[in-house]
Amino acid sequence: FHEGNRAFDSGEYARATLWYKRALESAETSEQRAKVKSNIGACFHLDGDLKRALDWMVAATEEGLEYMSPNSLNNISGLCISLGEFERALTYSTLAEDRLLEAFKSGMEVSLFVRYHDLMLLGQMASQLELNHPKEARETYERAHLEAFFEGVAAEFVHMAFLLAWEFDDPELIEMHANEFGAAL
Repeated sequence: FHEGNRAFDSGEYARATLWYKRALESAETSEQRAKVKSNIGACFHLDGDLKRALDWMVAATEEGLEYMSPNSLNNISGLCISLGEFERALTYSTLAEDRLLEAFKSGMEVSLFVRYHDLMLLGQMASQLELNHPKEARETYERAHLEAFFEGVAAEFVHMAFLLAWEFDDPELIEMHANEFGAAL
């Protein structure tokens, strides 16, 4: 497993996958198997094989959702969106939100919670729009705080705001977070 991590950190995803598969053979607990399968999925994801990445990450969840972090579940949602599986994306995004709420109740820092929560809501909004559920997407958008952004995703939030504003002919959806959008961009 550690050799897999070393190869992963070096960007050698094919080699890391080989090591992780060896580690999987000797994994003794569901938690160990979940971690290894998730790491194999991450290797395929970073190597551009989204379908295999999704298969491995879903296999990790089958070892037990309790072993999956909110971020891992949200990554699965993102893969589903990339592959056009929007119902499935919505399911995993909702699971991610539930796990995040558990982490928050266990003492997660508020500012970190808000950023991750908004990120999960973004995935839900995208799925809802793709499934032609604009009302639900707007409700999800209105749940977002958008007080800060993870670097690199501000444009996606702005894009979502414009899509919803266009859909509802309501510029207030952009104005709600205009200051945050401007600062983030």
